[in-house]
Amino acid sequence: MTIGFGLIGFIDDYIIVVKKNNQGLTSKQKFLAQIGIAIIFFVLSNVFHLVNFSTSIHIPFTNVAIPLSFAYVIFIVFWQVGFSNAVNLTDGLDGLATGLSIIGFTMYAIMSFVLGETAIGIFCIIMLFALLGFLPYNINPAKVFMGDTGSLALGGIFATISIMLNQELSLIFIG
Repeated sequence: MTIGFGLIGFIDDYIIVVKKNNQGLTSKQKFLAQIGIAIIFFVLSNVFHLVNFSTSIHIPFTNVAIPLSFAYVIFIVFWQVGFSNAVNLTDGLDGLATGLSIIGFTMYAIMSFVLGETAIGIFCIIMLFALLGFLPYNINPAKVFMGDTGSLALGGIFATISIMLNQELSLIFIG
């Protein structure tokens, strides 16, 4: 997921920077590619049992789950596409996407350990420290930019973590 969304961002950044085409990929091209990557992620995750999809949306801080059945697939695809683009939008200001992602990974690390998902918690801590190392170069005046490569990948990571924890709606509060 992360690699796929990052690749879409890389292609867009490559077209803008190297090809000197300020348009990059069109919105339609990005959107369709993101939907394709999200569908591939869902299919491969099911085939190889990488993620335990529950087909229900769990309400944070409660034991309430809303069953969606097949609609869960549609929800997951648009959840991933939507949040990758949400992080991409916040990347317009120096340090904003990085700072918000630091907060998000901190919260998901805590949530992961509380839920007993140690591997996800460790991954969140690794991402947290990677972003802390990146932040000094990304704050105003920014010397290094994340670009679509980083921001789309980060958004995909957040959506995937929320799905893997079966706490999808927590991303509304955390992200």
